[in-house]
Amino acid sequence: MESCDSCSSASQVEWCQSCNRFMCKNCDNEVHSVSLP
Repeated sequence: MESCDSCSSASQVEWCQSCNRFMCKNCDNEVHSVSLP
């Protein structure tokens, strides 16, 4: 699994289609619309 680069936690990451990369689920939910393909 990819490393999380949006916050310090590397345990829960999801693919962020807006950014076209993997980001933290718990951090991303506040900033991006994150969805899995």
